[in-house]
Amino acid sequence: ATGEKKYTCKDCGATKLETLPVFEESDVEIKELTLTEDGVTVSGKMASSAVLAVERLEKGSELYEAAVKAVCDAFKLSADKALAAYDVRLLVKDVEVQPDGSVTVKMELPADLNGASFDLYEVTTDADGKTTAAKVSFTASGGGNLIEFKLDKMGQLVFMDNTVEPEPTPEPTPIPAPVDEPDGGSNAWIYILIAVVVAGIVVYIVVKKKKEDK
Repeated sequence: ATGEKKYTCKDCGATKLETLPVFEESDVEIKELTLTEDGVTVSGKMASSAVLAVERLEKGSELYEAAVKAVCDAFKLSADKALAAYDVRLLVKDVEVQPDGSVTVKMELPADLNGASFDLYEVTTDADGKTTAAKVSFTASGGGNLIEFKLDKMGQLVFMDNTVEPEPTPEPTPIPAPVDEPDGGSNAWIYILIAVVVAGIVVYIVVKKKKEDK
């Protein structure tokens, strides 16, 4: 079987992946690899001489930023939602290799992720340099401190905050203050108007009758 070795130019920073033969097809077995200090276990079919390499990527590093960007571009997310990123690889003779089929990964969450609400994504790069980001389903146990999931290829794991920001509560429409009414209640002016009209009618009738009498 073959593996991929990455070369980086010290002058320009350009990278190149080279495919190399690293072990025989018969040199494959079902095994479990554990890095206790990182709290990561990978089990499945892989090269018998494979070793597990796990690194928490530093924010701002080239690989961290590239992995987060790949996820954000693929799923229309904001980079400020990134919580953490890890580089998880299988190596044979310092050359990266892939498992023979799906592997199961168990990962203890660090203190800053324990209790956080997140989605998990994996970023992989093929021999042609094409990067692919995919969402990874996982189950949690141990009070949410341990997650378990399956991977077909090794690469970078990106934890993205999935907390939904609450929509702002609309401000209530102000109710106009009641207008002070004159003494006697809010309908007093109606009665006054009626009285004036009636008085006018009475005066008109009286005046008209006097003219007729003459």
